[in-house]
This record gives sequence, C-alpha cells and structure tokens, in this order.
Amino acid sequence: MMIKKTHSQLMLMGIILALLILILLRQLASSHQQYYYYYYYYYYYYYWQGPTAAQERLSSRETDIWLATGTLPTTIPRSVQPVDLVWTWANHSASPATPTPTPMTLFPSDQYLYRQHDELRYSLRSSFQSLPARFIRSRQIIIAPDHHQPGQSQETTGQPTWLARSQHQVQLIHHSRIFRFIHKHSPLQALQWFKHYVPSHNSLAIESQFGHLDNIQDNFIYLNDDCFFINQFRPGDFSTELFGPVFRTQFDLHVSANDSDRSGTEAARGEWPSLEYSNHLLSARFGFRDRRYLSHLPKVLNIQIIRELSEIWREEIFLTASSRIRGQRREINLTFLATWYQIEKHREAMLHSFIMLQTDANQDGTISADEWAKMKKRMGAREEVGQGEVLEVYKPFRPRRGVVEDGLGRAAAKETDYEWLSTDGYPLVGAPDRVPDYRHAEAVRTVICRLDVAACFPRSLRETPGGAERLLRRVALEQPACGDCLLALLVGQTPAGMEPLLPSRTLRTRLIQQFNLHTSFLSSTRPFSSPHKLAHQTLFFSAPFASPHIHRGRPSFLAHDPRIWALRNIQRYQYVLGNSPSRFDALTTFSWTRQVLNQLSAIFATSPTSATPSPSSTSSSLSKETPAPDHRAYLVTINDRILPPHLAPVHAIFSDWLRRSWPVPGPWEVPSPS
Repeated sequence: MMIKKTHSQLMLMGIILALLILILLRQLASSHQQYYYYYYYYYYYYYWQGPTAAQERLSSRETDIWLATGTLPTTIPRSVQPVDLVWTWANHSASPATPTPTPMTLFPSDQYLYRQHDELRYSLRSSFQSLPARFIRSRQIIIAPDHHQPGQSQETTGQPTWLARSQHQVQLIHHSRIFRFIHKHSPLQALQWFKHYVPSHNSLAIESQFGHLDNIQDNFIYLNDDCFFINQFRPGDFSTELFGPVFRTQFDLHVSANDSDRSGTEAARGEWPSLEYSNHLLSARFGFRDRRYLSHLPKVLNIQIIRELSEIWREEIFLTASSRIRGQRREINLTFLATWYQIEKHREAMLHSFIMLQTDANQDGTISADEWAKMKKRMGAREEVGQGEVLEVYKPFRPRRGVVEDGLGRAAAKETDYEWLSTDGYPLVGAPDRVPDYRHAEAVRTVICRLDVAACFPRSLRETPGGAERLLRRVALEQPACGDCLLALLVGQTPAGMEPLLPSRTLRTRLIQQFNLHTSFLSSTRPFSSPHKLAHQTLFFSAPFASPHIHRGRPSFLAHDPRIWALRNIQRYQYVLGNSPSRFDALTTFSWTRQVLNQLSAIFATSPTSATPSPSSTSSSLSKETPAPDHRAYLVTINDRILPPHLAPVHAIFSDWLRRSWPVPGPWEVPSPS
C-alpha cells in the first residue's frame, strides 16, 4: 500500500515538474522570439547602413581636415562621382480588358494628372543635352506595364513606343521589381497584395518603394516627366562628394505637422496631407517644428539614406505602397521625408558628437562635475550657473573665401548658389523665412537665439547614470530650440569647420592620420542611434560597437576612435541648401500657354521657339529662332492644368514647342523613318 502511494506521489510530482518545464520552455521560447525580433530589427537596420560614396572615397585624414577646419586637403580627389537619373512614368492608355479601375475613371476631375503630351521623351532629351556625360551613370524609368499582350515579353510591356527595345542606355524598371510586401515569409499574402496594389497609379506609392531600387550607386536625381533642363549644368549644381547632395527648398512655405487621417476625401488627393503626415513622423522622432517645402523641381536623393529610413518607417511606407490611387490611405511623401531626415540626422550627429563624445570624454555615460565645468567653459557660460543665466548667441560669420569653387574645380556649380553648407549648423534656428546668411558680415550683429543654460542642461539629468544620453535626448529631441541654439553657438566660434563640437584627437586619431588609414569599413557605417520612430524611445550609443544587438566583427583599436566615428557620422549626412534659376509654370488656357512658352524660349542659349497668336495650325504656331537674351541654365517644371475647352489647341502648341526645343533624339530612341 505504501509502495502504491509513493508511486502515485512520484507520478504526481513528475506531472507537476513536466508542467513547470513546459511553462518554463514556453517562457523561454517567447523570450527568445522577442529577442530574435529585436535582434532581427537591429540587424537589418544595420544592414541597410551601407556607406555613402563620400565615406568610401575620402580617407579619415582628408575627412578630418575638411570637416574640422573647413580647409581643403591637397590630396582630396577631384574626380566627379556620377549620379543616376530616375523618372517615374505610367502609360495610362490601359487596355479595356484591365479589370482594375484607373484614377481617370474614378476621379474624372483629376484627369490632368494623367494626361500625356510626350513630356517624358523630351525630359530625357533635355538631360542628354544639358548634363555632362561623365556625370550620368544611368537613366532609369520606373514604369507600370500595360495589359500583357500575347507574344509580348513582360520586360517590354508598358515601354514608350519611341524607346528602342534593343538599347541599353535607358533602363526600364517595372513596379513588380521594386514593390515589396512587408512580411518576407508570407508568400500567399504577398501574392494577394500584389494582385490588388501592383501596378500602382499613385506617384506617392511608387516613390515610397525607392529603397528597393537595386541599381542606384549613391546620389540620384529624381524627376517627374514634366521636369526639364535648359542649357548647360555642371555636377556641382546637383551633388558632390565634398559637400553632399544639393537640396532646393522654399523657406517661405512652411509645412506643419499633422497626423489626421484624411484618406478617402477630396483633400487627400493633393500633396499636402502626405507632406504634413511626413512632418508629423519627423517631428515625433526629431522634435516638433514646421519644416520647409521642397521646390517642385528635380530632387537629389541618396539611396543609402532612403534605405536607412525605410527600415525605420517600414509600416508607414508599406501602407503608402498599398494606396494604389492617391488618397486611398494615409500616405507619406518620401522625397520630403528623405530630405529632412538627412538634415535632421546631420543635426543630431553634431549634437551627439559634442555631448556624448566630446563632453563625456571617458564615455562612461555620466557628465561628471569636471566634464560639466569644461562644457560650460566651451559654451562661454559662468563657472557657477544660476537659475537665470541665458547666453545670447549672435549670428555666426562664416566667410567662404572661395572654398566651394576651389574644392570642386571644373565640377563646381555653374548656376547654383550654395546658400547653406551643412557645416554651418542647423538652418532652422530661430524659425527663419529664408535661408540664414552666415557668409556676409553684419554692420550690427544680431542675436539669433538665446540659450538658457539651466533649463537646457538641468543638473538632475547630468549627474545620474546615463546622464549624457538623457542630456542629448533633451537638447536634440525634447527641447529642439536648445539644440538649435547650441549648434549656432558652437559653429560661431570659428569662421569655418566644426572643430568646437568634435572630440579631441587621440593617439588612435594621430595614427590614422599619420598612415592615412581608411577606416570606413570599420566604423563609418555603425549607427550612433537606435532605429526608433519616437524621440523618447531613441537610444544613443557612445561607441561604434555600443549596441549589444549589433555584432559584426570584433571592435578594433582603430575603429573605436571617438573623433573618427563622430566625423564619419557627420559626413554621412552632409548636404547643401542651394538656389538655382528655376521656373514652375502651369499651362491653363491657350493665351497663357503661348505667353509661358515664349518666356521659356527666351531662356535657351539658342532660342528655338516663339509662340504666335494663331492656334489654327501647329506648323505656324511657332516662329523661327530668335536671339536669346538669357543664357543661364534653368530647372523648369511645366505642369498640365489645361482647362477642358483649351485642351486641343494647348496640346498642339505645347507638343510643337517640345519638339523644337529639344530636336535632337537621344541615342536610345527609335530612329525616325527617313
């Protein structure tokens, strides 16, 4: 009897133990699954952090001299780094058999968005005639295929009729090659998603997938088919390794942050909901503020930056890709998001360098009393900071002295004024309505901002474990005006470069410079912050290998140098705010179109056209060539807003003007019949 009882107790204990083991294993599996997802997320964020061309081509010594002092190293490469040209285009003459509705059938009032006047052909021709051949690496057109016809290859469906099928100078990229379903291991769901949303009629959806373009090298110029180049440009008008991509903004046109979901409404079919939602995403990550509108012109973007942000906002980008017709869902504006992400990351990299790498000199995560005293001295604050100490920061004076022209040589911008270099700090300090001018001295110096030392750098944050990171998060994200003013104060201490915000040179730095070692493969692509969408969740690292979830190679003596890492982080996001001669014109009525085209004709070095009053015949609607008073290069956008009664005559005169403006066919075109 006792044996049976003992046996029963043992069985019961075994069952209980087995249940406990199962519960423990389940908890471990759940924990492992969460850890795996966390590791997977960080790993792929790291994977997309490929180096930019500047990070690869410029040595650490050259980068240090250039960014720290603003002087040109004698060994700096002067060769031109080619860019890619990317157009988006859709052939909306869909086959009657196409089962899905098009925007033209759903929204007849928006037909002007989808009308064609053969602009794409002449946009490509204008690039052929205006851009140096050595500056162009490739021309790519993202297309939506037509209804597939029997006997026609999938690679040629949707191809413009004037594009030779045997040529290799223009690449055609179908939507199916760049659109991605968000879950890689759900093939059936992906198949259904592709069936419903690809090809797309929404330019915002197409742009959202730019991160999947696999034949882009570094910087690329993105154009709509209504964008044209007039006269000769140089590489420096768009992009250089020394200064970065050239962004063109309208500083007097503010974009606010708004996360309202207006999908399905009339307003959602415009661009402003996507701009304001994108600014909301940027504000949630980098601090709330109005940002500035991007000029409706060809835009310069960096593929590495786009891939980086595509991992951060992957859900928002996927939902945008799932909006087949503009306004169906809440959408991002990728060009706006990418441009301002690069500007904000550059600002963040400078603040990270000053607080976490220079001020926290031993990188222990805490701002000690000695480190705080040195930081106050660098800022010009009193040793004993009272509650009311406010530093008045004057507008910096940063004369160029020909550094742009000397640095770029023959590749220097021909028509673009570099109004702002990223080494000048942050352009939105004080919320200006024009690009701040640091190049010219003022007769009476003006205060650009005021830095409240006690409010921006509270003691309660500094002296606690992790205080350096908390302090950075406060001035960079939570109180962005503090970070803006701090950068203006620091860059204003020298006439060029950013030495005041960089960590000091160490033995490792000197070894790298002495032997001119190239460490971009070691440290330049290590992120300095975590890929979170929200400011309060963002983590900042104090070393290239600080993230416990990133292990690729072991840290080396040279790769861990704080100064080199800071310089490489700043270099990655460098940019220029430029101003070029440009025009944005909307064609509405015949008389207005004639006036616009005559004005544009006068810009050409050899003016091709001058529209006459009579619309009766295309052959007589344009006069002979006339002398051109203005030979400057122009970026031009010609928008179709033609009123229905004027459609036929405007189409005739506009088409003829395009033919006469760019009469020389590109080598990729079908030869004209003799």
